[in-house]
Amino acid sequence: MVYIIGHILDDSRLSPQEMVAMNLMFLNTYDQGQAYTEGERTEWIEKAGLEKVERKLLPNGMSIITARKAD
Repeated sequence: MVYIIGHILDDSRLSPQEMVAMNLMFLNTYDQGQAYTEGERTEWIEKAGLEKVERKLLPNGMSIITARKAD
Protein backbone atom coordinates (compact mmCIF):
# COMPACT_ATOMS: atom_id res chain seq x y z
CA MET A 1 0.00 0.00 0.00
CA VAL A 2 1.27 3.48 -0.88
CA TYR A 3 0.06 6.71 0.74
CA ILE A 4 0.67 10.22 -0.57
CA ILE A 5 -0.43 12.89 1.89
CA GLY A 6 -0.41 16.61 1.18
CA HIS A 7 -1.96 19.43 -0.77
CA ILE A 8 -2.73 18.18 -4.27
CA LEU A 9 -3.61 20.35 -7.23
CA ASP A 10 -6.84 19.41 -9.02
CA ASP A 11 -6.55 18.43 -12.70
CA SER A 12 -8.04 21.79 -13.71
CA ARG A 13 -5.03 23.49 -12.03
CA LEU A 14 -7.55 26.01 -10.64
CA SER A 15 -8.13 24.57 -7.17
CA PRO A 16 -7.58 24.28 -4.31
CA GLN A 17 -6.69 27.96 -4.11
CA GLU A 18 -3.71 27.40 -1.78
CA MET A 19 -2.12 25.00 -4.27
CA VAL A 20 -2.68 27.38 -7.18
CA ALA A 21 -0.69 30.00 -5.24
CA MET A 22 2.03 27.47 -4.40
CA ASN A 23 2.18 26.37 -8.05
CA LEU A 24 2.81 29.98 -9.12
CA MET A 25 5.56 30.27 -6.51
CA PHE A 26 7.17 27.00 -7.66
CA LEU A 27 7.04 28.09 -11.32
CA ASN A 28 8.68 31.42 -10.53
CA THR A 29 11.27 30.13 -8.07
CA TYR A 30 12.59 26.82 -9.37
CA ASP A 31 13.78 25.57 -12.74
CA GLN A 32 11.24 22.90 -13.72
CA GLY A 33 9.25 23.81 -10.60
CA GLN A 34 5.53 23.17 -10.42
CA ALA A 35 2.86 21.59 -8.25
CA TYR A 36 1.58 18.30 -9.66
CA THR A 37 -2.04 17.39 -10.26
CA GLU A 38 -4.03 14.40 -9.12
CA GLY A 39 -3.99 13.03 -12.68
CA GLU A 40 -0.22 13.35 -13.01
CA ARG A 41 0.32 11.55 -9.72
CA THR A 42 -2.16 8.82 -10.71
CA GLU A 43 -0.29 8.29 -13.97
CA TRP A 44 3.03 7.86 -12.13
CA ILE A 45 1.47 5.47 -9.62
CA GLU A 46 -0.06 3.31 -12.36
CA LYS A 47 3.20 3.26 -14.34
CA ALA A 48 4.87 1.93 -11.18
CA GLY A 49 2.51 -1.06 -11.29
CA LEU A 50 0.07 0.02 -8.59
CA GLU A 51 -3.69 0.08 -8.93
CA LYS A 52 -6.90 1.05 -7.13
CA VAL A 53 -5.75 4.67 -6.91
CA GLU A 54 -8.08 6.72 -4.73
CA ARG A 55 -8.01 10.32 -3.50
CA LYS A 56 -9.75 11.42 -0.31
CA LEU A 57 -10.08 15.06 0.69
CA LEU A 58 -9.45 15.84 4.35
CA PRO A 59 -11.23 18.55 6.36
CA ASN A 60 -8.02 20.62 6.55
CA GLY A 61 -7.79 20.90 2.74
CA MET A 62 -5.11 18.27 2.36
CA SER A 63 -5.61 14.98 0.49
CA ILE A 64 -4.59 11.37 0.83
CA ILE A 65 -3.96 9.35 -2.32
CA THR A 66 -3.82 5.61 -1.75
CA ALA A 67 -2.84 2.83 -4.13
CA ARG A 68 -2.19 -0.89 -3.88
CA LYS A 69 0.28 -3.18 -5.55
CA ALA A 70 -1.31 -5.14 -8.38
CA ASP A 71 -2.03 -8.77 -7.52
